Amino acid sequence: MSGDMRELYDRLLPSAESDARRAALIKKLERILRDEWPESDIEVSVFGSSGNLLSSDDSDVDICVTTSLKKLESMHSLATLLHNSRS
Repeated sequence: MSGDMRELYDRLLPSAESDARRAALIKKLERILRDEWPESDIEVSVFGSSGNLLSSDDSDVDICVTTSLKKLESMHSLATLLHNSRS
């Protein structure tokens, strides 16, 4: 059984490329937000499987954006910014 468990673990372990894509996503999101609101105290962090290093290549990325910026209390401002920033 331990051999089967090790094989499953190795298969589910995220690749270096997957980890790099997740890190790039977080940096890009931070850049977009800080470019739009440079005076704000925006912080972007991950939680869930990406935050506790239990993710796989197919896992989503749970992201938390914290700030005192009142404009971001509504997701509409964030959604509009992200839509206009697609590239």
